[in-house]
Amino acid sequence: MNQFKSYYWTPENLESETLQKAFYQLFSEDSTNEKKVLSFKTLLESDSVVAQSMAFDQFFYTESLTRFGNNNPYEQFSEQLLSKARQQLKNPPITANKLNEETVGANYASAFGVLAHLGQEEDIFLIEPIIRSSQDIGVLWSGLFAAEHCLSSANNLYLDFTEILSKIILDEEQNLGIRTAAIGVIGAISEYAISSVEELLVRGVNQCSLPISAHAAWLLGFADLPKYATLLQEISNTWGDDAIYPASEVRDLLKEIS
Repeated sequence: MNQFKSYYWTPENLESETLQKAFYQLFSEDSTNEKKVLSFKTLLESDSVVAQSMAFDQFFYTESLTRFGNNNPYEQFSEQLLSKARQQLKNPPITANKLNEETVGANYASAFGVLAHLGQEEDIFLIEPIIRSSQDIGVLWSGLFAAEHCLSSANNLYLDFTEILSKIILDEEQNLGIRTAAIGVIGAISEYAISSVEELLVRGVNQCSLPISAHAAWLLGFADLPKYATLLQEISNTWGDDAIYPASEVRDLLKEIS
């Protein structure tokens, strides 16, 4: 059977024998591609939060493998995936427990995986309130990944969302991976040259420790290197020679104008 099955869910949570059968057929080495696609469809089209979420996770994971040249056989369900994921984000949060690790709002985390590849600008309004209120690492991480995708081609500005990101990035007690993901979202927004975003990045350089300060400096360098060269050089001088990524990228940028 395939090693990966779901990020947050286990087959024991499936509510019917039909859904459990579809789950095992989806991952059986004896199943043909046609049977796997049919099983995926059964999970996705069910009314079960768990089954839908498993389909969301499988789509996200399989889509991540396309960077190695693989095809995603579940891409044909893109319209249904997006519709189901959007509906799930409007529903109450569901807690999942896998390997004794509890995820509060696991249905949101799984749905965000769909939006991370298929989401559109309008989905920002579904993502924002969940990121604003959630304290769960899995939900925040996948939500920020989805937000980065949706904002990367947005035609409008979402300054309220920037405020949420600011709180995450500048919070030294927040999980480092979450803060780094939030910086990634800022990277998508910074292309629009918003003054408040540049101000946030300057604060990130001055107030945050590595690697957040380096991520902020790197984005500033791409935004306007001549303008921020002095600031970047000053902060770079405080980093050791073995400073972690992306400190080296910031120093490479500075070499371009030295």
